[in-house]
This record gives sequence, structure tokens and C-alpha cells, in this order.
Amino acid sequence: MNLSKLEYFLSAARKGSFTAAAEEHYISQTAVSQQIAALERELGVTLFHREKGRVKLTEAGRCLEEEAQALLERYQLLLDRVGRYADRAGLRVEYAGPVEKTILADMVPRFSSRCPSVPVRLRYETQAGACRNLMAGRCDLVAAAADEFEGEKVGRAVLVRNPIRVAVSARSPLAQRSSLSVEDLAGEQAVILSRAAAARGHDHVRELLLRLGFRPDQLREADNIESQIFQVELGQGITLLPDVPEVRSGQIALIPFRGAELWHEIDLFYREETPEIRKFLALIPKTED
Repeated sequence: MNLSKLEYFLSAARKGSFTAAAEEHYISQTAVSQQIAALERELGVTLFHREKGRVKLTEAGRCLEEEAQALLERYQLLLDRVGRYADRAGLRVEYAGPVEKTILADMVPRFSSRCPSVPVRLRYETQAGACRNLMAGRCDLVAAAADEFEGEKVGRAVLVRNPIRVAVSARSPLAQRSSLSVEDLAGEQAVILSRAAAARGHDHVRELLLRLGFRPDQLREADNIESQIFQVELGQGITLLPDVPEVRSGQIALIPFRGAELWHEIDLFYREETPEIRKFLALIPKTED
């Protein structure tokens, strides 16, 4: 079970409204409805009575409410307790997407050849999860989108900056355009990462799309970047993606956005600059100014 569904469920139960729950989590009302409907299908029960914009817990919903908050708290406690037994030797590195994976695939072997006594443990995580883990001391380095750590007291080193394009299904008529404007995208659904997957990134992209004229009900959510790309490939919406080989495929077209120049930056984040971390940072590929 995706625990973010439980968070949305508890918000809706507490506030008696999917709309109010959506506002609390900075996502669309449609996204909350979809997540709770998915939770109901997963459990095989109806959790809410829906009545004129308000919702009320069913008997099954009240049963879940009694246990859900305690479950979320126990899960976080479990992560903290188990983390104490982790082997602290070496570098614990987390990454949040395919571009980060490609960069680390070059850096890690070079680090290991120079520092063979320092093991590197790699782990894929969502952007939001990697941010939490670094701030809680559960990892040493994180490769992720720059905006995910906005406002946090961390060190950072730029890994790469790439232009952002509009990603559309290769089967869409939009794929034949040389560039796309806001007017061209009118009526399209936009697929963005959920707040559980990319907290600050979700907020920034959502705000940008709303400024560009998208309505909240035009925004769909994905739990990870693979799902985000897959939805675009299937023609279920467009999205904004960096123009990089890792996301290019025969199923997606990356089209320049007309009217604004957008950039996606990936950084390497750390809380303390240990000798091992300094050696790792020294391997960051040099980019041309």
C-alpha cells in the first residue's frame, strides 16, 4: 500500500472534504479522489459516503481511521529504529531519477578505483524521500532535482543543467510541432509527480502550470518518474521533462516550449563535508560555461 494514500484519507476524514484535503496537501481535488478511490479498490470497501461536496466516513472508514494514524507513526518509528543498525562505513548515496543514475554510473566506479576501501551503497528513492533521509542522517549524499532541497541547510554541487521541454506522446498531433505555446496546450491534461514523490518539486511545477493557464482539474499525478513518463507515452497527458537521452524514446516527443526558457538542474547534496565526500565531489564532471 502506498502510504501517501493513507495521508490523503486521514486528511479527508478529518476535514470532511476531498477539496479541503487537496488544499492541505497542495494537490488537486481530482488527485485526492483518485487516490482514495484506489485505496477503496485495494481494500475492497467503501470508505466514504459522498454527499454534495462533503464526505462522511462509513463503518469501514471509521475502522481504518482508528488504525491509519498509528500505522503511519509506527512506520516512521520503524525506519528510524532499523536505521540505527545500518552499517555506517562507506558512503550511502541516494538518487531520484534516471539522469542521476547515469551520472552516478560514471562517478561511482571512478571513486571506487581511487578509494577501494570505501564502499558505496546506492539506493533509489523519491525526491521527497531522499530529502527526508539526508536531513535525518540516513544517507550521506543525494543526487536529485535542485528545488527539492530549497531552504534546507545543506551543501550542494551542481551536477548538470538541461533545458526543459514539453513531453507529448509520439502519437499525438502535437508531436509534429516544432514548438508549443500555452495556446497549443489548451485542454490538455498535465502529468506531474505527486507531493509524496517530490514535495517542493511538485509545488513548483504545479504553480508553474497554473501560471501557464492550466486548471487544477487538468493536473494528473504520478507516484514516480517512470509512471509519469509511461502516462505520457500512453497519451494520457503531457508533462515537462529535461531534454536528456534518459527520457527520450520512440514513444515520446520532446518539444521546445515557446514563450519561456525553462531549465532543470540536478545537484549533489550533503550535510557535512567529510574527506570521503570531498573526494566524491572532486569527481563531478566539469561542464562548459
